[in-house]
Amino acid sequence: MGLTMEYGSVPTYSPYCVKKSGRELWVLLVSINPGGPNGGSATQYFIGDFDGINFKPIDKQTRWLDYGTDCYAGITWDNTPNIKQQRTYIAWMSNWLYANDTPDNSWRGAMTLPRDISLVKNAICYSLQTKPVVQVDTMFEHNIIYPKTAKCINVSEAYKLQFTVKHSLDSTILIWKNKLNETFKLTIDLENNVIIADRTNAGFTEKGFPSIIEMPLDCRESNEYGDKFNFDIYMDACSFELFVNDGTASLTILLFPNLQFDDLQIDKEVDDINIMNFKDN
Repeated sequence: MGLTMEYGSVPTYSPYCVKKSGRELWVLLVSINPGGPNGGSATQYFIGDFDGINFKPIDKQTRWLDYGTDCYAGITWDNTPNIKQQRTYIAWMSNWLYANDTPDNSWRGAMTLPRDISLVKNAICYSLQTKPVVQVDTMFEHNIIYPKTAKCINVSEAYKLQFTVKHSLDSTILIWKNKLNETFKLTIDLENNVIIADRTNAGFTEKGFPSIIEMPLDCRESNEYGDKFNFDIYMDACSFELFVNDGTASLTILLFPNLQFDDLQIDKEVDDINIMNFKDN
């Protein structure tokens, strides 16, 4: 049924009501290692019907909850309001490829932002939509709007970045830099329907951590947004969490620069650039 795992753990099995139609389907989340789409740990999910004894998948499609290298072993809460419409989820932000070797001070490891998960039906299939819970945005302030012609932006250590990219044959490239010339590069290639994150020069270079991470995009899955893709990026000292079109796709990545990435360069015009910094208190 699309299963790619050698080892599975932390299964989560829950009913969801599909947005708009209200049809009830069951979703099985399985954290796997190895076998992730970009190597090592990741989370697959399967959609189907459950009669109290048997689970029957609706198809054999392989679905990933997050295409990044660092969203694994997540759990959802029970006994929350409207639980069949959406469940709250949080995952371990790491990967067993390097979890025991990443830089540490007095602690090692972190969790993703808590996310709302809901089941949707798009133009081609059923899928899960994941986006940060609404309370997350209360942690940010100082909304700064930049013109679409902005090419170089000074950024803080922790912030939320929003922008819109129109579908075109040209790639949009964002590059984060620091004073050590370390870089993290994000390429949005809508001609080939893929997002590419390059952390090969982002600081930490041991234990197979430097890598190029890819996430496919399907324009048909986002048809309600027309020819636009809306991006929400939550950046922190060592984390990068990207959500496309309200969570129709997500990408979670650890980063360990030796100095803060304080410079963001955008190679072409994008719309509605908006930055909100994390509150200090």
